[in-house]
Amino acid sequence: MVCIAVSYTAPVNVAGVKALTIEQLWAGLQYKVRHAEVFVPTIKSCKVLEDRGNEVERAVTFKDFGNVLTSGNTMTETVKSYPHSQVDFVQGDGTVVHNVVSQGAQGSDDLYLTYAFLWQRPDIQAGTPEERDARDTFQRQAKMAVEKSIEVTRELLATGKI
Repeated sequence: MVCIAVSYTAPVNVAGVKALTIEQLWAGLQYKVRHAEVFVPTIKSCKVLEDRGNEVERAVTFKDFGNVLTSGNTMTETVKSYPHSQVDFVQGDGTVVHNVVSQGAQGSDDLYLTYAFLWQRPDIQAGTPEERDARDTFQRQAKMAVEKSIEVTRELLATGKI
């Protein structure tokens, strides 16, 4: 068994695109907590089981996409939000995902979004080619997840959903 840790950070606001505020980005992340399927292409559905504001229990069902651990499976997650700063997703197998909002030195528009993943992989042994391959795959997925979250947040704002 191995825990594969990867992270990716992207600037939220880039030249030529209307800047998101930290409140707008946070609204997008909170929408993601309750509607994960809008943000994550491999998720088929997301059902909120209990919503206590900054703590949500949810059941996420994955599409059948060939991943031996998650394809077609439903897993329960506990999601804790720390307003305007961080959202933590904790799965039953010990996998943890952190979504972190940070502000850079240039002021309020200088926002960054980081996703850090700690994936538990009982099917992979440490130091093997399978671990390296999984790490590379997860790193690509981390990049896609951050960029997709920023993109979807902009779309939700444009359509008035947040």
